[in-house]
Amino acid sequence: GGIGAAHAAMLAQNALVLGSILYLLFRQCRSPLHLAMLVGFGGLGLLWKVVQGIAFDDPGRIIAYGRPLDEWNALFQYSSSVTQFFWVPNHALPGWWLGALLILLARRRIDVAAVGVTIGLAVLWSPLAILGAVALLALLAATRLHAVLRDRRTWAGALAAVGFLPGALYVSVAAGTIDYGSPATKPGFLAWYLAFAVLQLAAGLFALLHRERIEPALRVLFLGALAFLVVLPFGSFGPNNDLVMRASIPALLVVGFVFGAVVIDLGRDRPREAALGIAIALLGLAPAVVEIARAVLAPRFAISDCDLVEASRALGDLGAPANYMARRDRVPAWLVGEAVPTRPPPRAVACWPDLRMPDPTR
Repeated sequence: GGIGAAHAAMLAQNALVLGSILYLLFRQCRSPLHLAMLVGFGGLGLLWKVVQGIAFDDPGRIIAYGRPLDEWNALFQYSSSVTQFFWVPNHALPGWWLGALLILLARRRIDVAAVGVTIGLAVLWSPLAILGAVALLALLAATRLHAVLRDRRTWAGALAAVGFLPGALYVSVAAGTIDYGSPATKPGFLAWYLAFAVLQLAAGLFALLHRERIEPALRVLFLGALAFLVVLPFGSFGPNNDLVMRASIPALLVVGFVFGAVVIDLGRDRPREAALGIAIALLGLAPAVVEIARAVLAPRFAISDCDLVEASRALGDLGAPANYMARRDRVPAWLVGEAVPTRPPPRAVACWPDLRMPDPTR
């Protein structure tokens, strides 16, 4: 059907999956307002950007055209909900789906096997987004270990998960060629980390201060998610530290879900305390407003028919992107068949003719 049909198919796929996730979450939320707070959930990076704009007497620093408002920290990023949907639906959708299942698991409406098999299904979709779900699944399983080990479905799920091992191997081939390490060794790490923890996890800290309002079934899951988000920035993997941006998605969903419920609960009998939570929610909404405004107001780019390598080179990267591609000789012969067509020579094509691209020779 051509490139236009491909875009239409992807739109239909993403709309269907996102709609399913939001419906599942809506059934778990206290009210439509609760779901709205979750969709608009984000950090307080706007405060940093405003202070920076005032300090440099440059309002343009507050909102950089064409870039998410979440990009304020030099070392790591936790993306707001709408930023995830707009920029990386391939990571956001499996991450939100698994986060929703973890909430159901914490409430004992599904079992460990169901979540575990779903993680196996998502390995090829987003190997980084599933990492946070794996950690939280292990935590919940540990809290009811005896029952989990006695459940036949656990072992049936484990057996089914073996079938996904080839996929796990496929996405981990030549992983050592991808940049990794710890940002803790970089200059200014402590200052960047403390600012990041306070501004990006303000909602989680607010819920923690009102932990008596957290639904008992969700307390362990919430504490595990918050702890995971506190520790995650000490690792780095992939360009622009993809590990922190993607592995955080399920945990951010859990924290946003609990935060919204706590604010709504406080609003019934402690309006003054709820007002602080509402302020955090409104400030966290800023990245979503920016993304939606850009989508509505900014001019569209022409649809590109370039493949991954051509697009990467057009952006100035002369080599293959290691986080998406590996040399074929690094893949086990049994995993990939021999009949692989030879790649045609590169085309002399402008991937985005209406967008000025960097000169790769400079």
